[in-house]
Amino acid sequence: MKKLILSRVSSALFLMATMFGAITLHAQQSPLANEDIFEIEYASDVQISPDATMVAYVRYSMSIMRTGAKVGYGW
Repeated sequence: MKKLILSRVSSALFLMATMFGAITLHAQQSPLANEDIFEIEYASDVQISPDATMVAYVRYSMSIMRTGAKVGYGW
């Protein structure tokens, strides 16, 4: 009985150690770079049609070619 409990506990500890190791390894491989800011987009000026069947909004992103410029697109 004690061997069965010890076996299950050691298996659970091994699984937890493997999972935490994988999470730590993944976090170290993909740090946030300065250029990643240009991949961020957000919506603004949301408008809903009177019959609530359509939504219009402006999608903003940063331009890597223009310093400090926001680029907006209507959708």
